[in-house]
Amino acid sequence: MHFVSSGCSFTYDNHTWPFHFAKKMKYAHYPMGLGSNGNEHIARRAIYQVNDLFKNNVESKDIVVGVMWSAANRASFYVENSFVLNQLSKPNISEASHLAWPKNDPAGKWVLINASFPSRFSTNHYKIYTNNTFDLIRTYENILRLQNYLKVNNIKYFFSNMNQSTFDESNVNTMQTEYLKEMVDWTRFVPVKGCYEWSRDNMPNDFPTPGDDHPSGKQHEAFAENVVIPFYNNLPV
Repeated sequence: MHFVSSGCSFTYDNHTWPFHFAKKMKYAHYPMGLGSNGNEHIARRAIYQVNDLFKNNVESKDIVVGVMWSAANRASFYVENSFVLNQLSKPNISEASHLAWPKNDPAGKWVLINASFPSRFSTNHYKIYTNNTFDLIRTYENILRLQNYLKVNNIKYFFSNMNQSTFDESNVNTMQTEYLKEMVDWTRFVPVKGCYEWSRDNMPNDFPTPGDDHPSGKQHEAFAENVVIPFYNNLPV
């Protein structure tokens, strides 16, 4: 089987749950996670990798996709403007905020927008161009985009989320989000509030850095073994 994973830092390094999942299931693994990744890019990279497998004559029945959605307020933009690209080359900007992808694209870069990034691009985005309602709208739309793509192509898949910030409805106009929420197939989500919350409730002493929500490799392995794999094994084909 070919296992495609996508997400943010909760899926990125080789100690995180998708690497443990692939190893325990003995699946070929195609990791598409990125640190600070937002839900648009999470869906985009998963679709890109699945399509690449199709190009290499891998059949739908031999593909599994597992995605851990990130914070709703993260975003991404494809940039070709030379001034912006020059600004992004400054050493005070996080490397994670200007990742070239795919690698053979010489013209531009995907810019990841995160509230903690020390750039005016992030500052302006959160000050002017977005709000909690729009963030949640984009999150649901990208979940539905990937959900529908996988269903149309008859690909087995499961979803999860890094923590409760993915679906935070604080100060959200639910009239704009509820109809999207109703279209999500929640039966494909692992039955926990989030990877962080499960780790906090079940292995509270194993976080590597006090005050940091990122679980340890031990917590990720336990999450894969005790949550993801049992859920996956009971999914319909």
